[in-house]
Amino acid sequence: MKRKILALAMCLVLVLSFITTAHAEELFEDVPPYHWAFKDVTKLQNLNAISGGGNGKFNPDSNITREQFLKILIDGFCIFNEEADINFADVKSGSWYEPYVKTGIATGIVTGKSESTFGIGENITRQDACVMIVRAMVTASDANANINFADNSEISAYAKDAVAFLTSKNVISGFDDNTFRPKQLCTKAQAAKIISSAIDVENTYFDGQRKIVFMGDSITNAAEYLIYVNAFLKTRFPNTKIEVLFAGDDGATVANMLTRYEDDVLKKDATEAFILFGANDVSRGLYPNGSDEQKAKAIETSTTNFEKLASQLKADGIKNVTVLTPPVIDERTYAGASESSKREGVSEGIAKIANNQKEIAKKYGFKVVDLTTATAEILKARKNSGEVEIYKTDRIHPNRVGHFVMANEIIQNLYGSYGLVASVSIDASGASYKSENANVTELSIDEGVISYTYNAKALPMGIDTPNITEAVAGNGYTDAEKAYPDFVDFTEKMNREIIKVTGLADGTYEIAFDGKSVTTATAEELSKGINIATLPENPGQIKAKSVIDSYMKNYWTQIKVRRCETRFTILRREGMIAADKGMLSQWIDQTYPEGNGQRAYWTSFLGMYEDYDMYKSQWDRLERNAYKLSQPGTYKVTITAIS
Repeated sequence: MKRKILALAMCLVLVLSFITTAHAEELFEDVPPYHWAFKDVTKLQNLNAISGGGNGKFNPDSNITREQFLKILIDGFCIFNEEADINFADVKSGSWYEPYVKTGIATGIVTGKSESTFGIGENITRQDACVMIVRAMVTASDANANINFADNSEISAYAKDAVAFLTSKNVISGFDDNTFRPKQLCTKAQAAKIISSAIDVENTYFDGQRKIVFMGDSITNAAEYLIYVNAFLKTRFPNTKIEVLFAGDDGATVANMLTRYEDDVLKKDATEAFILFGANDVSRGLYPNGSDEQKAKAIETSTTNFEKLASQLKADGIKNVTVLTPPVIDERTYAGASESSKREGVSEGIAKIANNQKEIAKKYGFKVVDLTTATAEILKARKNSGEVEIYKTDRIHPNRVGHFVMANEIIQNLYGSYGLVASVSIDASGASYKSENANVTELSIDEGVISYTYNAKALPMGIDTPNITEAVAGNGYTDAEKAYPDFVDFTEKMNREIIKVTGLADGTYEIAFDGKSVTTATAEELSKGINIATLPENPGQIKAKSVIDSYMKNYWTQIKVRRCETRFTILRREGMIAADKGMLSQWIDQTYPEGNGQRAYWTSFLGMYEDYDMYKSQWDRLERNAYKLSQPGTYKVTITAIS
């Protein structure tokens, strides 16, 4: 009762809700709450895109320079740093704007005023602001949108499409006299308004599309198997908008999920769901010395709650629910593994939970991917410690290889019919071809050189870069295939981009895309068909690799988002609306004093919660940008004899 009284008392003095309005540390004195751009300026402050001049003022009516606008745009859209080499004489090395100029050039958002100058200090026009915004957006521009401003003729040709698109999306509306005034200089307040509105458009990117929520405990919260599955969906189905929603939580049970259900499923508008629970539901502390009755009770409780969750999903019309049965625990004895986490007999308990989950899935018409059996079989095959394990030394959590093992099971079971990326089969003697899931045109065979234009309708699965982030060491894809070829055959089953050529003279041939060599193969090898999906020089693999690596590289962004979301659910349930760091700190001190086991859970939250908007925008942007990266390209393929 004391906790709720404190929370309600604090709510009375809080004016701003953290999630829905501003929590900026400093509001500008010249942008009061009644200012027409207040909401937009404050939103961009929360994203660390606007900081003002350091004197408590924003100067909303002053003109904005090219570099100032670029800074707000890049930070507001949470565009990840990607620096290009630049040689602009007016961009000073070490200046605050240098990394923004480099990122703007690298991402194609902006160009220099000339080859030697960027235009530092020059004010930006309204039409140029529109052009830069559209270049930054993932949402496709509609070049056929109409412009109905009275001064249409004054809009430069290069800016018409951008102005038309932003007008069609209500990002810009012009002035009261129905003019746009394209060459008028843009003010800071106008910049904040249109950038903020464009962000809102971007945030509707997945509206009405497939939204897949992954519910689970710390294995799901670790996010790695989700990243592999997400990257596969993005690259294999590049024309379908599929947003993956993370809903894992450390230490969670099915009972915990039921308390988070509204926030994690309904409020996120999930249309599909995956469920993975068991490692905590089994109550590992009961093993090996707990009574049989205690162990049976834990399994019974988990099963009862699992059916409640299944029933709720069914009642709410969540379609395509997939049950992922829980991985077993590594109970082997080997050097390096934690003895305190060994817990003999836990895997047997997990297997019982898995069997019960399968029965419930059958009852409700859910799909099942049996991760319990898959992980048990791998551990059985490797009774002794090997060079590559699938678990961390705590025996509970899969490592990066283990997460790919899980992803492999999920992808092959659910999307096994999509193993072919694309294929081209050419009869060199008859100058004919067949293609599958690819557009092939302009086939030519001239003086022994075969050439054709190639556009695959999908990308291969990208091979993640080893050690791209300290959170996920090693490499999942190739390490898993090399270590466990009898269990992980992803390339053979799910990653095939085939080039087959018959009727060639004996010899070795070079295959090139747009003049860049991808590989060489003999006539015999080509007659059987070669798989280029995983080749590092394959432009499709390059694109796909950028998708998986972008997720892995920004791993901690998603982890921070999820850590904030789980705590927000608790705060809402407690009647506590957190809007001020000092107030939240006081609440933590009173509710979870020194010595309380939950104190660290909350104090760690203090360091990130005010930046939640920024983290969330970064990850949302990454999800949308994956579609840009996943669009297959069109290439001129040549097959040339080299010996």
